[in-house]
Amino acid sequence: MRGRASRSWAALLFLLGCSASEPTELVDDVDPDTVDASACPPGVDVEAELLRPRCATVGCHSARSNTASLDLETVGVAARLSGRVASTCPDRVLVVPGDPSASFVVQKLGPSPACGRRMPDGAQPLSVDEVACVRAWVLALAPRDAGAPDGGADAALTPCAASDTDGDGYGTHASCAQRDCDDRNLAIHPGATEACNGVDDDCDGEVDDGFGEGTCGMGACRRTVPYCREGRLQACAPMEPTAEVCNGLDDDCDGSVDEGAPGMACGVGRCRREVACAGGRLPACTPGQPAAEVCNGEDDDCDGVVDDGLRASTVGTTYTELSTRHDGCTQATRSGPECNAAISRFCAGRGCATTGFGPLENSGDTAAVGCVRATVRETTYSALVRSQEGCTGSSQRVGPECNAAIHRWCASRGFATGYGPVENSGDVAVVTCVRP
Repeated sequence: MRGRASRSWAALLFLLGCSASEPTELVDDVDPDTVDASACPPGVDVEAELLRPRCATVGCHSARSNTASLDLETVGVAARLSGRVASTCPDRVLVVPGDPSASFVVQKLGPSPACGRRMPDGAQPLSVDEVACVRAWVLALAPRDAGAPDGGADAALTPCAASDTDGDGYGTHASCAQRDCDDRNLAIHPGATEACNGVDDDCDGEVDDGFGEGTCGMGACRRTVPYCREGRLQACAPMEPTAEVCNGLDDDCDGSVDEGAPGMACGVGRCRREVACAGGRLPACTPGQPAAEVCNGEDDDCDGVVDDGLRASTVGTTYTELSTRHDGCTQATRSGPECNAAISRFCAGRGCATTGFGPLENSGDTAAVGCVRATVRETTYSALVRSQEGCTGSSQRVGPECNAAIHRWCASRGFATGYGPVENSGDVAVVTCVRP
């Protein structure tokens, strides 16, 4: 074993020009076809001792660089190159077993190859003896006769195998049972694992197939998406929930259908009716029947107005009655602040009225007053005088200036007008504001 290793090492020194003898001739001006293969010393492992150190360098034909899809570093170079078409020169075969002159690998060692640049690119050319060893290596790959001792195990490659330019075991020739769909990429071939990358990795005619779909969310938020889309993996995100409506769906995505969905109303006043969602639909809504209006704070006749027709009325009374409401309102006074207070108190709570004014007419002990449904508000003469000069509470408590002041004060608060005061004491004035 030791003697064989010594012979191989000595041969390598000879090939690399490291022996004590004169350097071997370089192949700068020599046609590789004229080199005699017998010049190669015996025992040289061309793949391990010549191709790998001279050609499989970083940036060239190493396993990592794999320039032109050509790996001269890993074991099995002869099997990978035999019968294989050159990726950069498709009319050339890298190694034709037994025929160095037809092998593109040998042709590339000369000064002027028919295609591309000389090997090794950018480095010192191989010597004549080194070329002789490459030729001898190709010759040794020749298929043996069927009667040879080994039974012809090194038979020539088929056209399908010869068309496998990327060395993944699948060619592009019409005779291939399974054809490579991208013979420039070692990872793409029939049976390869499909990746989410926008490419048909397994050559089945479909891109990014087999990743399946994912479902997420519930109700109207539920959605199903493919895990791979446009060459990128994606997660499943549910839709955004919305307010629940009556439609037989789970709009707010909480697992319940139509819960809390608003119903529908029809009619006004006491005729108003409401219907609830049932079975994803709103049933027909029929308003109630109107009735005669009565003074009850409701819209009995369903016209949108509460106690309409009962908001004002003329009521007969006497000063004798009014004086019991305010002792200053008598036949002698007949009108004025005392009678205003008496009439307001007399009308309040009578039917729908909340206050009153007058007298509208009077004779003897008889008085006709107006009872109305209006809003009674308390203010001050200090506030009223800002609406109309003269209504001070001292120079005038009731009169034209105070009429104008009360009208303006009520109107500024959204009422149609106002009158009064229906009550007053000191700076306090109680007035009646009437809505439109």
